[in-house]
Amino acid sequence: AQQKMDIVTKRLAKGEDFGKLAQELSDDTTAKKNKGDLGFITVFTLPYEFENVIYTTATGKYSKTVASKIGYHIFKNTG
Repeated sequence: AQQKMDIVTKRLAKGEDFGKLAQELSDDTTAKKNKGDLGFITVFTLPYEFENVIYTTATGKYSKTVASKIGYHIFKNTG
């Protein structure tokens, strides 16, 4: 999982499309269809550590990598 996260991080830094990378590399099966788009995030929708990172990420930017019990996560704030 860490190796895959490193690949994703490097490819995002090169300017590759977040949605395409989510479709291609995410272990979340729903990302194949939704390109990693979680929709509008409201309070108590996701675990606190995710919400905290999402709400502090500037619009149009990527979050830092967040580790959880189920893996690693990167969020993009689209607005």
